[in-house]
Amino acid sequence: MNWSIVREKVKKFPLVTIIILLLNIVVGIITLSKGLDDMLYRYGGMYEGAFGKGEWLRAVFYAFIHMNWAHFSANMFCLVGFGYMLERNIGWWRFLLIYAGGIAGAAVAINFWGGYGFHAGASGAIWALMFAAVVYNIRYRENIKGAFLCVLINLSYSFTDSNVSIQGHLGGAIIGTVLAVFLCKRIEDFAYNDDSYN
Repeated sequence: MNWSIVREKVKKFPLVTIIILLLNIVVGIITLSKGLDDMLYRYGGMYEGAFGKGEWLRAVFYAFIHMNWAHFSANMFCLVGFGYMLERNIGWWRFLLIYAGGIAGAAVAINFWGGYGFHAGASGAIWALMFAAVVYNIRYRENIKGAFLCVLINLSYSFTDSNVSIQGHLGGAIIGTVLAVFLCKRIEDFAYNDDSYN
């Protein structure tokens, strides 16, 4: 057996994407089956001014709670698509940093400009991944038209549907773009190359 080939395949396996997906599935089953309003209020919905009340954990929990099964399914579909592409090409920790940055960026935007009501879902993180994918595709000239078409479709949806958290989307997109400028490079293009799982 050629262990170098096996090792390379392990490096390319999108483990973090799968872990995030499974976490969302578990939380989704629990929250969507028990009633959303109570879960949003008690456990995780993000809202304007939450940080001022010391509810910092909402900045994490909100990203795993979804409004309904359609909302959940759309975000998980995008997670698998963007996650598979990015994690395989830029490495697991760079991918995870962009995903976490999107969650944080969306939470900050909602905290200051969220308006009335609760915000929930992984959309901020998904938008971070989407814009990171755009940066990656531009850098390597891969499917640039497809990347921009995806962004345009999502932008039009975000500004026409009143139930969409545009604050969360844009907060995630901004952070995702900034991080992608520094992190969205192919693993082999980084100056160092050690034996760790990149």
